Amino acid sequence: MEGAGVDVAHVDPRPGAPTGVSVGIGREDGERSFITHLGHLELLDIGSVLRQRPAWQEARCALISGYFLLPGLQFEGTRALIDELHGEGKTVLFDTGWDVQGWPDRSVEQVLQLADVADVFLPSLNEAQALTDGHTPERCLESLWQRSGRLKCVIIKMGQAGSIARMGEGTWHQAAFPVSPLDTTGAGDCFNAGIALGLLRDWDVPRTLRFANALAAIVISRPRQVGYPTLRQAEEYLGS
Repeated sequence: MEGAGVDVAHVDPRPGAPTGVSVGIGREDGERSFITHLGHLELLDIGSVLRQRPAWQEARCALISGYFLLPGLQFEGTRALIDELHGEGKTVLFDTGWDVQGWPDRSVEQVLQLADVADVFLPSLNEAQALTDGHTPERCLESLWQRSGRLKCVIIKMGQAGSIARMGEGTWHQAAFPVSPLDTTGAGDCFNAGIALGLLRDWDVPRTLRFANALAAIVISRPRQVGYPTLRQAEEYLGS
């Protein structure tokens, strides 16, 4: 990483621990699945994160994701981290990912408790359906919103159906951009990045959703070797 010019000042080496490996398997329709060997990820706990506080101390916004791939953090550590971030005045976004154990009751209750104390909750539609008794995006959205405490915004990612958001003053739906998917790997991460940028720039909900949808559309519609879109590329895409 140093040879590639990556800042490794806050990398926390663990001698003897195997590096985690995740393999993305793409299908002909552009969808994908992952097979993951956790390796060193099993060792990431709240102490590991807080020791690297200087790396994120000046950040205004923090995204917590990959919840089910971090067994050393899990519910207690994630709740403690959210409290630490809020104590520093940061906005917390929370995206769990899929529970490979099939969403037992304990997982559902813990994720809902964490979502309640985050600022923005970002499930996919199938995750939202697993967490609620709703089948339609609208019912899932309303169910998550009604039980929320601190939560300021719920945003459900719906793939080719776009995205839908709920805040105190209303509900918004943003259609997806019409593209032919080549590889959906990274689409959700790019969408989350778009939401974070919208928050940091104080955009309204429609503009934020449209920008996030555009990032996802770009990344799924071009070959992986091209890389992820820059801000300028996203702006040009929206202007076209």
